[in-house]
Amino acid sequence: QVSWCMVHRRKSGPQALEGPPAAAQAMAKDPTSQAVMKEYFLPRLAQGSVMRSLGTGVARQAVKGESVVTLGDITVVVRDDTSWVMRANSSAGELYVLSATQFSSFYDPDKGGPISATSGVPAHSRAEAEAEGFREFPSVRRVYAYKVTKEDLQVVPGGSFYA
Repeated sequence: QVSWCMVHRRKSGPQALEGPPAAAQAMAKDPTSQAVMKEYFLPRLAQGSVMRSLGTGVARQAVKGESVVTLGDITVVVRDDTSWVMRANSSAGELYVLSATQFSSFYDPDKGGPISATSGVPAHSRAEAEAEGFREFPSVRRVYAYKVTKEDLQVVPGGSFYA
């Protein structure tokens, strides 16, 4: 029994691509290419369900003129006092800046709370992140979900794919 699903986020809905996946790619044992995955699954996602994303983001209000050092030691200077500083859900915990419009299209700015154990922020860094003003915000995004069948898995013969 298959119990996982494919998810594709897109504001205007899944983008359908024409035609079956390339036979040679489907027969390979190497990871299935992103092009083949999109070609095969995007039409199926269009027939799937629209669901609310359960993800969260860790952010704090930015300060105009503040310098934020992002991954790769790139410094971004905040241009206004409505932007948000995000902490990536990654091992590096890199920072990046979103405008108020970008932030509110992904998260609910009125529902920030304490950083949870499932936020992606390591336990040893949570207190420090909260002391810096970071809070966890629920996602407002909608995603398309499709329950993958046994037949669908034939497109991924090697058991992995490029995302």
